[in-house]
Amino acid sequence: MIIDQVIDETASVTIPYFIDDFTFEFAALDFAAADKISYAYQLEGFNTDWQYTNADRRYASFSNLPPGDYTFRVRASDTERVWNGRARELKVVILPAPWKTGWAYALYALLFIISIYLFRRYELARFKLKNELKLERLERKKTKELNEMKLRFFTNISHEIRTPLTLILSPVQELISSGDLSKEVRDQLHNINRNANRLLLLVNQLLEFRKQDEGYAKLKVAKGDLVKFTTEIILSFKEFAQKRGIQLSFTHQPEAIDIWYDSDMMEKVLFNLLSNAFKFTPDGGTIGIHMIQKQDAAKIIVEDTGKGIAKEDLPHIFERFHKFDKGYQGNYLGSGIGLALVKRLIELHHGTISVESEEGKFTRFVIELPVGVKHFKEEEIVADHQRSEHAAHYEIADETRKSSEKNESHAAADAPQLLLVEDNHDVRGYLKKLFQPQYQILEAADGKAGWNLAMKHSPDLIISDIMMPEMDGLELCKKIKTTLETSHIPVVLLTARNSMFYQTEGLETGADDYITKPFNANLLKLKVQNLINSRKRLREKFSQNIALEPHEITISTPDQDLLQRAIGAVEKFMDDSAFDVNALAKEIGVSRPVLYRKLPAITNYTPNEFIRVIRLKRAAQMLEKVDLPISDVCYRTGFNTPKYFSRCFRDFFGVSPSDYAKQKNGERKDGK
Repeated sequence: MIIDQVIDETASVTIPYFIDDFTFEFAALDFAAADKISYAYQLEGFNTDWQYTNADRRYASFSNLPPGDYTFRVRASDTERVWNGRARELKVVILPAPWKTGWAYALYALLFIISIYLFRRYELARFKLKNELKLERLERKKTKELNEMKLRFFTNISHEIRTPLTLILSPVQELISSGDLSKEVRDQLHNINRNANRLLLLVNQLLEFRKQDEGYAKLKVAKGDLVKFTTEIILSFKEFAQKRGIQLSFTHQPEAIDIWYDSDMMEKVLFNLLSNAFKFTPDGGTIGIHMIQKQDAAKIIVEDTGKGIAKEDLPHIFERFHKFDKGYQGNYLGSGIGLALVKRLIELHHGTISVESEEGKFTRFVIELPVGVKHFKEEEIVADHQRSEHAAHYEIADETRKSSEKNESHAAADAPQLLLVEDNHDVRGYLKKLFQPQYQILEAADGKAGWNLAMKHSPDLIISDIMMPEMDGLELCKKIKTTLETSHIPVVLLTARNSMFYQTEGLETGADDYITKPFNANLLKLKVQNLINSRKRLREKFSQNIALEPHEITISTPDQDLLQRAIGAVEKFMDDSAFDVNALAKEIGVSRPVLYRKLPAITNYTPNEFIRVIRLKRAAQMLEKVDLPISDVCYRTGFNTPKYFSRCFRDFFGVSPSDYAKQKNGERKDGK
């Protein structure tokens, strides 16, 4: 090391901690006999004794001395080896390393104290966290137990609830389908029916959730076009959207997206998401469904411009029984299991679902379903399943095909007429072969063409697909049932969906029955036959109903209205012999062709026969209750001559007017 001044003039020297060894050299100022001089040195604080050396070794080396203050002393003898008492001294200070200084140890002590303090705080915090986690686990366990209790409770009573619900729904639906109802009563019944079905849907959701929770429900996936499947579901919400002024849109890229999925479960997913969108979207809002085919997944986006979801609710949106308390009132409060069920069903498909929302602006649910089939277990795959529109479902056995071909042109001229409305050529061909031996067949490839044929031919029954271009089946059914010329025609709807909700929705449009694809041929034939026979029995019931009480006949509202107006018109002009078909058509406000088409379909009578039957029934009432001459009864009921009146009366009742009067008067006296 380098010092600032001459060592002989230095009183002390400081040696830094990183110098491990150092050497002092010394010499006496007697140059004449320097080799005869001896030296003695001592490092006070390290050596207790003097160390002696001669002129050949005039230095003192030290190494690895501990830090501290030392005094280096050295003295020399004369040439005679006599030591003088005076010694030269030099203060030596060896500095300790910085980490070994007092300040360092003070810092160490401080750090140690701080460490003890922090460790204590950590232990307390860990203990607190441990207790909080224990408490949270306990709370979650209690919450889970509470949810299990809820599910067990609802599961136990669900079957009991379904029984009275069925007993409520059946008579309500029968009342709705009956004709003798005012608009106010019918609206109230529709409200009862709608809410009862909603309650039944909630019960079924609970049962479905329970099955999923306990692992009873199993996936049954098959390959299908998700675009077509979703389009048909959206159709069910189309009319509801129009009523509320909501813009409902569906976009997809590409035109067809084929993936493997369980159609029943996916139907529940889409229904829940769309129902929530309609529930929270105000009138005049927008609901959009977007479908995108990616390389490894199919993405479904359901978004709306509704109330949105509060930030604090977003993390809990898929939790069972979670209720949205902020800003949601009345009918907006749900059951708390719909979205939980949706998440469970998506996860069963090995997919994901997420939600984005901003209060007062939008809510967006995003579903991603993996493509392919490798992620499903072997037992979850329906290997031989084909699409419901696939022709393989509808191949007729050779014997049946040959029989159909033989009888293809031999349907009787008076055989019932069926209108088949189906855009799939193979399925339509199958239906034609199925019914051609017993029925006259009309075909249409879309709803618009089907509507034109129905108006032109007034068939005895219509079988229609729901998913069709130009006009879908639901719209076609509603148009048929609300148009006077066609309201009497039974309609059977065909669809690939099997949910009770959609069946109910289809029936509420006026459909007489609802068949899911792929359908059983024998079942469809029986349903068609029963509907035609039922309509025939209604006509026979009217023709045999002497009391002429239309409210006892179950027919649709437009038919009921037409029939009541026709009866009223004939009764109004009962004694007018000039009252004919032209006058009847003018009085009730319909054309002659419509009258000639509708009255036989409803009553089994032509318009002329209808007028005559009403008059004959009124004559029978008069003969039964009032003592009048036959001629007076004849003229009061619009007949020109008593002879013609007697012949018509005998043909209808089997007895002459006089014998009928005697018979009824005798019965009346016997009754007294």
